[in-house]
Amino acid sequence: VDGLGNTRFMLSCSSGTEEQLSNNLVYPNPATDLFYVDGSQLKSAKIRVEVYNMIGRKVNEFQFGQAEKQTIDCSAWDKGVYILRIYSDGNLVKSTKITKK
Repeated sequence: VDGLGNTRFMLSCSSGTEEQLSNNLVYPNPATDLFYVDGSQLKSAKIRVEVYNMIGRKVNEFQFGQAEKQTIDCSAWDKGVYILRIYSDGNLVKSTKITKK
């Protein structure tokens, strides 16, 4: 409770499945027309990547297998920053930003 009588809460959520991922999971960043998601870093049979613009609207979604390097064509996207949410077997394992030049 703060000095004004307001109660403050801190919420922390974790799926317990977070994996140690390198910074090269998504590259290159910034991207011009294409970027890659390296599925070999994830211990999963099924990988899903959701792409959101900065106002929170989903603009695309991709699914692929663990051993694959997925090529994502972003040439039609507007320039700007996007949020990638990467799921491994249904669990969120990484949320990262990518810049489209």
